[in-house]
Amino acid sequence: MSSGLERPPPKKDVFLALLEGPSVFLHLDPRRPGVDVPAWFKDRHQLVLQVGLNMAVAIPDLKADEEGVHCTLSFNRAPHACLLPWSAIYAIVGEDQRGMVWPADVPPEVAAQMRQPAPRPAPA
Repeated sequence: MSSGLERPPPKKDVFLALLEGPSVFLHLDPRRPGVDVPAWFKDRHQLVLQVGLNMAVAIPDLKADEEGVHCTLSFNRAPHACLLPWSAIYAIVGEDQRGMVWPADVPPEVAAQMRQPAPRPAPA
């Protein structure tokens, strides 16, 4: 019998399963401790990075371990060695739109946006 309180699967497991596709979109809070991305992203409440093993531009050092995702990504054509701790990642989505959100890790600003009703289209 399900209590509805099951723990979500580990982020690493979801990431590795989705990594079999062309690429994965990591939704993260770059303000969290341990995140290493270019400085101009550090004051944002959300950042989406595309990573993968089968992308047109290869990421040869892409790896996932118990800490998080490590890889060198290009920002404005400049390489940056990124560290993306699991604690900072709140959603992982594949190109096929399969993925998962960890609600406890969603930044409050993003959660507030998600609670806003979608705008209605103007009548034609």
